[in-house]
Amino acid sequence: MKEETLSYEKKKATYKPGDSVDQHRMIETANEYLSKKEIGQVTENS
Repeated sequence: MKEETLSYEKKKATYKPGDSVDQHRMIETANEYLSKKEIGQVTENS
């Protein structure tokens, strides 16, 4: 458990403002891509 705390502390120390916004944008892009692929698959199977 001590190692986890140290790992968390390191991540916390290297946080840069705006990182969470960039990460959210990447997740949105990935979700959009996956949604398009899933819709295409449903259409193909219909």
